[in-house]
Amino acid sequence: MLAHYNQCVKRPSYNFVMGATLLVIYELTLAIFPTGTANGVDVLFQSFLRLIPFSTLIISVLLIVTGVYFVYNDRKEGFELRGNIMSLMFLESTFWAFLVLFTVPMLVGKLLLQQIGIHQLNFFQKIGFSCGAGFYEEFFFRLLLVSGLQSFLQTKGFETRNIMIIIMGAFLFSMAHYIGSYGDIFTMNSFLQRFFFGLFMNFLFVTRGFGITACTHALYDVIVFNLR
Repeated sequence: MLAHYNQCVKRPSYNFVMGATLLVIYELTLAIFPTGTANGVDVLFQSFLRLIPFSTLIISVLLIVTGVYFVYNDRKEGFELRGNIMSLMFLESTFWAFLVLFTVPMLVGKLLLQQIGIHQLNFFQKIGFSCGAGFYEEFFFRLLLVSGLQSFLQTKGFETRNIMIIIMGAFLFSMAHYIGSYGDIFTMNSFLQRFFFGLFMNFLFVTRGFGITACTHALYDVIVFNLR
């Protein structure tokens, strides 16, 4: 059972469904409780998508087709989607969320609280923003950045090691928060906190996959937002 579970958490279908669930919760929350603010990475994506005609329809169709393909392909290989596996992934994510809460001080979460004015949001909006951060930030900083960094180094002939990717990705993740007109003022304390948070998330991504990493991030934010 454990061996099968460990295989499932890396399968595209399970990771897609876990990520899609966070995205749907985030988008529904924004639709029901509009606040005029959104996740920072989401804002960047939306700005880019406005340049593409019918971008919403195109993205929606691509997501549906991708999801159907992942589920169909994994089912052919003996990895049919099962509710008990998804429940175990959620429980594992909860464990990791509390672990990162107690191993990395809550400064990372508090910095985000200041940025979006979390005290002005109700409980459901906090849940939505947490899911948005879990999906968009892990999609960009882990699925795209870490995977892209690994592929780039391999194409350049470097012999990559997971530990190298984890450290480099965490450094870039932390530095990204100080770039641009909306970037934070650099302090060594905030840099190190984000760096260690990035290390934890990169480790999860490399060892447990995107779905558990994104869910862990979302649950961590839920805890921090509601402990304030």
